Amino acid sequence: MSKEIFRRVLKIREFMLLVIILIISIFFSLTSPYFATFSNWEAIAYGMMSDCIIAVGMTIVIVGGGFDLSVGAVLALCGILVAKMLNANFSMITSILVGGILLGGGIGLFNGVMVARLKINPFVVTLGMMSVARGIGFAITQGRPVVGLPPEFGFLGQGKVLGFPFAILLMILIVVIGDLLMRKSLLLRRVYYVGGNEEAARFSGLNVERIRIMTYVITGVLAGLSGVLITSRMFSATATAGMSTELRAIAAVVIGGGVLAGGKGTIFGAFLGTLLLGIITDALVLYNVSVYWQQVASGIILISVVTIDVLSRRGQE
Repeated sequence: MSKEIFRRVLKIREFMLLVIILIISIFFSLTSPYFATFSNWEAIAYGMMSDCIIAVGMTIVIVGGGFDLSVGAVLALCGILVAKMLNANFSMITSILVGGILLGGGIGLFNGVMVARLKINPFVVTLGMMSVARGIGFAITQGRPVVGLPPEFGFLGQGKVLGFPFAILLMILIVVIGDLLMRKSLLLRRVYYVGGNEEAARFSGLNVERIRIMTYVITGVLAGLSGVLITSRMFSATATAGMSTELRAIAAVVIGGGVLAGGKGTIFGAFLGTLLLGIITDALVLYNVSVYWQQVASGIILISVVTIDVLSRRGQE
């Protein structure tokens, strides 16, 4: 009985990721005197913040049978609009709601309608939106950073609550709430049905198009919120912000157990995937590895994890 339970536990992706994270953390702690310090873990948390928040939305989209390549560009565009509105003396709340949340959600709504209603391939739609959003960002800023933001805006990305970074608390809150809703909420549980078998979900009476649009709206809102936090953290907005964020988010979801075909994945798993990538990236920085080789390492990790996952699934079948 105990052996059977142990085997089942080993098949849980989140458990295996936790073990891997623990092992590599111990290894890096033994080989670098700076890795286990509080300041370094704080840097890891800040470094993975935007990727993690976007990975929450990406998980929902991928589970629903789609994906979104525009999130990095949406992050940058929302950050720019928020910064421009603040410089135009709009209130901070109005700037965040309009420039971050509404713009991000609106772009997500457009993507969702194009994919769900017009049946256009999500790769084409979101790749095109990535170019549009990134191009608008460069056109607005002319390639220059937007600076001169009010000091109080910096609290979102730099401030602390009871000694703990506010942005990191918000990231954790989003992960916890998102994971609970995906596991317990009837509305988000339906995303699994849509991604797992669209036709069966449709015959069951589910509004597949509406559910799929919702997943893109959620992803757009979280991308906009991430743009707000990054802009606050850096205290400036640039059109180059969020470069390759979409690829890292997709990698985190897949590493965490998500399947690009849809129907499977958890937000907690995506969080662990983001954490794993963040730890490895941080270790490479501590070891003075070139940033170019860091990209290579991330790609190798993704390919390795997906390969192992595919082989293990075939073995189980």
